[in-house]
Amino acid sequence: FRGCLPILILLGIGICLSVNNMISLTPLPEWSPGFEEVGEVLYSPPFLIQILGAGLVIPAAEEMIFRGLMFAPLRDRMAFWPAALISAVLFGLYHAFLLGLVMAWLYERFQTLAAPWVFHAAANVTSIVIVNTGLGILAEKRSAFAFYTALALAVVLSVFCLIRIERKTNIKEEEV
Repeated sequence: FRGCLPILILLGIGICLSVNNMISLTPLPEWSPGFEEVGEVLYSPPFLIQILGAGLVIPAAEEMIFRGLMFAPLRDRMAFWPAALISAVLFGLYHAFLLGLVMAWLYERFQTLAAPWVFHAAANVTSIVIVNTGLGILAEKRSAFAFYTALALAVVLSVFCLIRIERKTNIKEEEV
């Protein structure tokens, strides 16, 4: 796990940018009035409170619930993909399906809640930083060049990190 810490953080950043920019290309923000309301609630406290709450504490609690209490027992009873899909659907109903799949996969690869928590925290902190700084241009469609460049780079970064994690964790399995 420790050798993959920077990769997990970069994966959180890449998937945060990718997913948020892809969501903004859909009509979801317009269809769901709650979408904007949640954003306002999350990003209205002082910056430090956002980092501590949404960036660190909430991901830890969600990982304990969704990977620790839901995915892990399901995985003990069934193969990875059914367990990951069920836990991701439950997380998706609550939060975000794709992120739920990635976090179940990270838990599976590293066998520790620390891996999905680091990823989850990095994704949340990235979102907080983007909203609270001039980096918001990366997530705004009105600046098409910055938006699509950020999306493309984030997808490439995410794929690179997933491949690196897959390779690093496969090497460990082969050594055992």
